Amino acid sequence: MAGVKGKSGRKPLSTLRRITEQIISETSPKAAQYLRDVATGVAKPPDPARIDTCKFIINQDIGAPTQKIKVNEKGKVVFEVVYRDKLRG
Repeated sequence: MAGVKGKSGRKPLSTLRRITEQIISETSPKAAQYLRDVATGVAKPPDPARIDTCKFIINQDIGAPTQKIKVNEKGKVVFEVVYRDKLRG
């Protein structure tokens, strides 16, 4: 069965999704740096919640198996950490 003419291809990303992907892409290098600091003993004491957040950011950026991003309390915490670090520069 053929598709509807003019309706083929990928749907455009919503503004929220586009902004979310941009934030994840921009913060991925800092997340990797923090994990490296933890691995080399520079970050003391390592924060388990921050480590999980960094792993999530990196997995989303490199295209690990897709997980739907739902904004709930846990998601709110992830983005608060990202924004807080972004503001620190």
